[in-house]
Amino acid sequence: MVVLALCGCSATANPEPSRLYDGRYVGTRESNLLEACGITAATGRTAADIAGGRLKMQLFNPGTTMTGTVGADGSLRASGLWKSPRSFHNFTILQGKIAGGLLTGTATDSRCATEIALRKVGKR
Repeated sequence: MVVLALCGCSATANPEPSRLYDGRYVGTRESNLLEACGITAATGRTAADIAGGRLKMQLFNPGTTMTGTVGADGSLRASGLWKSPRSFHNFTILQGKIAGGLLTGTATDSRCATEIALRKVGKR
């Protein structure tokens, strides 16, 4: 039931995939609450791969995979569902933008918010 309530929070649909931003992006992430996010450090590194306009990234570790799409205008939306340290499932939505080779956005669920800033480093 909680997942349905969280899903209803965002009326934005994933953009139609576009190959314009395909490549590998690497950079940093910064989260607000360690325990709620299930992490031991507020800041860290992460990376995203975009192929065929489809984004895939591990927000914190291999168990926290986000998947979604990037549109022709650079807008992006992805989501992920994983088990939290407190034994319930977190549904997280990432919304952001790519401009000038920089992918920025916010991944959030009901408690954990993570800002990302990733720079394009090459083709996938």
